[in-house]
Amino acid sequence: MDKVTVDSAGRVLLPKKVRQELRISAGDTLDINLEGDNLTLRPRRAAARLARKRGIWVLRDTGSHPGSEQVRELMARLRDERDGRNHGDHT
Repeated sequence: MDKVTVDSAGRVLLPKKVRQELRISAGDTLDINLEGDNLTLRPRRAAARLARKRGIWVLRDTGSHPGSEQVRELMARLRDERDGRNHGDHT
């Protein structure tokens, strides 16, 4: 069992091996459940997740597949993020 410490802002740092095992990345959302004195954190998984493989974004198969509207929204968001980075590089 790993031991973690709560900092003065109430944050807990998850050990790297736990983040890797559960594929938790910065910005991911966790569900929290409190039962008695037991606290459970569980990664909230979207219907589909993207992973970067060899510099290319690929869809990890989760057993369910996004609809075309979800794909369009995701592509628009990724383009906006890319454009924001590109415009920032030229200023």
